[in-house]
Amino acid sequence: AMGVPVLTLQGDRYSARMTSSFLNVVGASDFVAATEEEYVSKAVGFASDLSAFTEIKTPVGDAFWQSPLANRAAFSEAFFSLIESAWSERGQAAA
Repeated sequence: AMGVPVLTLQGDRYSARMTSSFLNVVGASDFVAATEEEYVSKAVGFASDLSAFTEIKTPVGDAFWQSPLANRAAFSEAFFSLIESAWSERGQAAA
C-alpha cells in the first residue's frame, strides 16, 4: 500500500539502492539497514511494534508527494533539457 515503508538492505544492486534512496528522500531512513545483522534487528523490532506502521504510513505517503520524486513537471523539464543537450552535442560532433 502507498505510504507503508519497506524494510530494505542497502546493497550493491539497483533495486536495493533505489529503495534506499526513496526511503531516505521521504524521511524513512529508519527502514534502511546497512548490514544483514542490522536488517534482522530492525525486522524484529518493527514486528514487535506493528502500531508504528499505522503512525508512519500517512507521513511517508505525504512526504512522497511533496518530494522531488513526485515532481513530474521538474522531472520532465530536466529530462527534455538533457535530450536537447545530447541532440545538440551529437549535431556538433557530426559537423
